Amino acid sequence: MPPTTPEPSAASTLGPIRLCSEEELDATFDIAIIGGGIYGVSALLEASRRGAKAVLLEAGDFGGGVSWSSHRIIHGGLRYLQSLDIARFRESVRERRWFMETFPDAIRPLSCLVPLPGKGTRRASLFACASVMNNALNATFGGSSPRISSARVMSKAQIASSAPGVFPESIRAVGAWQDGLMVSSERVLICMLRLACDLGGRAMRDTRVTGIEIVPEPEKQITLACDHADRGSIGVRAKRVINCAGPSSGSVAQLLGGSHPRLFEPLRAFNVLLDVEPQITDAVALDAPSLDGRMLFVVPGPAGLAIGTWEEPAEGGSTPPVSSVERLIDAAGDVLGRSDLALDHVSAVWSGLLPRAADGRLSPSDRPVFVDHGKAGGVEGAFSVSGVKYTTARLVAQRAVLAAMPSAGVARSVGPIGDPILQADWLTTPPDPADTEVVVRRIVRDEAAVSVDDICLRRTAWYTSPECLRQSAAAIGAALKLDQEASARAVDESLAAARAMRDG
Repeated sequence: MPPTTPEPSAASTLGPIRLCSEEELDATFDIAIIGGGIYGVSALLEASRRGAKAVLLEAGDFGGGVSWSSHRIIHGGLRYLQSLDIARFRESVRERRWFMETFPDAIRPLSCLVPLPGKGTRRASLFACASVMNNALNATFGGSSPRISSARVMSKAQIASSAPGVFPESIRAVGAWQDGLMVSSERVLICMLRLACDLGGRAMRDTRVTGIEIVPEPEKQITLACDHADRGSIGVRAKRVINCAGPSSGSVAQLLGGSHPRLFEPLRAFNVLLDVEPQITDAVALDAPSLDGRMLFVVPGPAGLAIGTWEEPAEGGSTPPVSSVERLIDAAGDVLGRSDLALDHVSAVWSGLLPRAADGRLSPSDRPVFVDHGKAGGVEGAFSVSGVKYTTARLVAQRAVLAAMPSAGVARSVGPIGDPILQADWLTTPPDPADTEVVVRRIVRDEAAVSVDDICLRRTAWYTSPECLRQSAAAIGAALKLDQEASARAVDESLAAARAMRDG
């Protein structure tokens, strides 16, 4: 049984998520940040690290949108060397190191393999050259980490135990490298938010921005009209605003005004988690002939096998149709040589809307969009950011904060951050019911959770252990002041939400 009291760690000193009080709403913030996904939370952290008085406004729950649907990989940028995009390579390796050093419990090294059939860019000689460049530039740009091994070419025999039976006989060489795997993207985001609040940041959930008003006197400020779930209509005053609202960033940008590029042309993207024995210890990147030559990335993890990423038009919203999910699973079964991958093993469909490539291709945008609304003819002191990558979200948010506050102070250093939830092995499985209520009460107290969904989907990954979760339903409900019938129903609804697909 996991220990009921984790060993002390850096995370045990983190304070709770600080929700904005009535008194604090009477003051004017330096920055108001709209959107509580990874970009908004990163902006709050970067503003708070620099001494700004900042508040985060989220329409629902923190991390409840696209950020939850990540493939959970922190990329190092090896692929950018194919196009000699050194600037983006440098950004990626530095951010990978930042994440891995700041959250050592939540992000572990992930070994990755790609077959080198000897054609086009996937020749052993080219990958060997890219590996030498990758390893040298990692050191040059400060991206090297003792937790990340060097990229290299390996023989198929050398990886026989880590990906048995995956590569066909014709493959003699394999490219190998390491990136970071977020054991829990949920915990990374929540710990970043708690850290930002420790540094003075404030947060408001269930707060939807509905309008903008400029108050010129006595000192120019922006008033955000908001609908709050408990307080009704409220106003939040700030000197500057950063819009990080993801799929809603376009509608928020309209409130901020000005002529600017469209921030968010939606594209549906999803990954699938299957509760099967992975049978591989390394992630593999494989061509899928049945998917018109798309490459699948298959990742083993503590909760099973993750497969992705599939992109398609966004008609019907962020929830993918069953047919698309089934096609992705069938393709993975074909390339892995497995017959046990099927819809009835789906424990999660991580789906969301990403900004589509500017040229209309059926792929996500590969660069963030940044708008200074004042320069575009809109609200002075208002900025919008639309990005797609978890890896560089903090860096993009940092740039937005510095654009909004050019004279901001020097950022305080942070980390490493431990996480008791992960250290106690409570991520994918709740503790015994007797202890679950204590854990849930702690999450409710410290992490602004108010529902079973908040607990089981966005503060833990308990949805990946359905039977254990059902056994703990009464204890979870007790901590949330629900009766047994209501808590059991809410748990079943959370499990269905994690597997959400639609007909047609």
